[in-house]
Amino acid sequence: MPKSKAECRNRALIKTGKLAIGQTAEAQLAASMDDAYDQVYARLKNLGLVTWGPADDVPDEFVEDVVAIMAFERSEGIPDGRYMRLRDDASRALNGISMHVSGYYENPREVEDF
Repeated sequence: MPKSKAECRNRALIKTGKLAIGQTAEAQLAASMDDAYDQVYARLKNLGLVTWGPADDVPDEFVEDVVAIMAFERSEGIPDGRYMRLRDDASRALNGISMHVSGYYENPREVEDF
């Protein structure tokens, strides 16, 4: 199910450990993560990797990847172990979005098989 910018923001805050499940983000923290979404959206748009509008919900196939990139964007002050996971998740997320948008398949035979 597509997620709103606010839902992505809360997921990213939980992923960074700055928000517990069920809590509401303070205004400053929410605004910072909203800015992260806007930056991620703009960067993906410049790369030609968005299929939705800036005011639209994030499509299902992109939600977790967008959340991972947002979390990494606001990972300052995060302990090393979590930071490394956020970095790795963001790297995989960007590759995942690129492959999804480009139609690249991991298995070159997959297209031939159908």
